Amino acid sequence: MRTNGYGVEDNIYQSFYIKIQLSNKLLRLKKKLDYFLKIDSKDFNPHISLFYGMKEFDVKNELIMRLTSPPKIIGLDRISIVSIEDDIESWEVLYSYPLIRRKSANMNLGRPV
Repeated sequence: MRTNGYGVEDNIYQSFYIKIQLSNKLLRLKKKLDYFLKIDSKDFNPHISLFYGMKEFDVKNELIMRLTSPPKIIGLDRISIVSIEDDIESWEVLYSYPLIRRKSANMNLGRPV
């Protein structure tokens, strides 16, 4: 997947993240997931969360200025559908779809599932 810099929001689950560039393949996958899950979601913000919680925008923007840019391309080994409850410890992976057959030590970005 191609990245598109860092993103910040005033949202506990999208507080600080790496933005993922939209592509036709990703949009097709999203439509298939929506159909499978029988949902009609309009908002789609593909991202990799780096921080959950509430912090001021000034703090997050300062962090962006201090960090190097994220890698331009990120390889993922799976896509997972997760049931999200109150806190991270209660999240449950409902289904994982493998994207590659063999993992390498370099493919370890993001929250382990």
